[in-house]
Amino acid sequence: MTRMNPQRLARILTITLSGLLAAVLALVTPAAALGQAAGTWTTTGSMSGPSLTDYTATLLQNGQVLVAGGFNSAIDQVYATAFLYNPSTGTWTETGSMVEAVYDHRATLLANGEVLVTGGILPSGVTDTDAELYNPSTGTWSLVDGMPQGHYDHSAVLLEDGEVLVAGGHCSRTYCEDVYAVESAADLYNPSASSLPFTAAENMHYGRASTQLTLLQNGDALIAAGGPTADNDGDNDASCSAELFGKGNGWTLTSELAQCASGATQTFAVTLSNGDALIENGNTASEFYDPSTDVWQSTLNQPNVSGPLALLATGNVLVAGSPLVSGGSNAALYNPSTNEWTPTGSSPIVAATLTPLLNGKVLATAGNAAALYTP
Repeated sequence: MTRMNPQRLARILTITLSGLLAAVLALVTPAAALGQAAGTWTTTGSMSGPSLTDYTATLLQNGQVLVAGGFNSAIDQVYATAFLYNPSTGTWTETGSMVEAVYDHRATLLANGEVLVTGGILPSGVTDTDAELYNPSTGTWSLVDGMPQGHYDHSAVLLEDGEVLVAGGHCSRTYCEDVYAVESAADLYNPSASSLPFTAAENMHYGRASTQLTLLQNGDALIAAGGPTADNDGDNDASCSAELFGKGNGWTLTSELAQCASGATQTFAVTLSNGDALIENGNTASEFYDPSTDVWQSTLNQPNVSGPLALLATGNVLVAGSPLVSGGSNAALYNPSTNEWTPTGSSPIVAATLTPLLNGKVLATAGNAAALYTP
């Protein structure tokens, strides 16, 4: 039997232990040591023209992002401009302008690749009852026969059958004495209809604005909060509730939210990879809904940031926007496996929109600036 020199054995053990220690330290990244999730932000190209708010950002089937419309509060002007972001080059190019200048509208990608824009506020200050279609192949817009009801600051989602559900928002002056009232009306858009593509759908149980519809894996569309004084008796029923829309079944109320979400702030929603739905309302109130049990549950370590949500390819959810506490993080990640939020890299902009890209990154926009988040 060959015997190893004790000094050589000691050197081998030292090298082995050093290697193991290095491997362990490599797994414990600085972000983890500081209690911060991995993820980095970088700036990318900016849009030309003035800084706008209340526009839409939509991922197209070709991987580019369409930004349309918007409002410039500095000069009180509404815009019809539209831009395309190319992730391959990190640059923006101007595409065809909308037929009507509008802001506070909503945009929905259709199954055929076109983008439907609904509602919003026109330069005259009244609510737009028209809709527009953007054709990526030609870069042009066309008007669609008007909706039964005007909506702005509303919600829209593509349903499984290819129709678009438009719901809630603030009332049109055409239909409401108080233009700031919250409405319960809902409409359906059928892209296959040769005429009158919009039809009125059943009203929601409560008026809801400043909140998002999200499509669940079972085909139902979920909408939550949007109160608090949306119903006739002026109580908090809307801000503490959520509803499900199913084709042929209309609207049904879910169980009550775990936390009432004030309508004073935007409520964002996203459907998770596990089939649950996550909402965040900008008051550090975040919770998820399990459709199989009809139960809402609060998340842990709720983020001190108010902003839009984006589902990542990893299954985690990114929130980015305004920090709610001085010196707080302006971005955080939600892990459905642990039900916890963790701060992530600080965004160079205060995100107004978040758009997951086909390459796994997320495009954030604010005004005419943009940034990219890499998980």
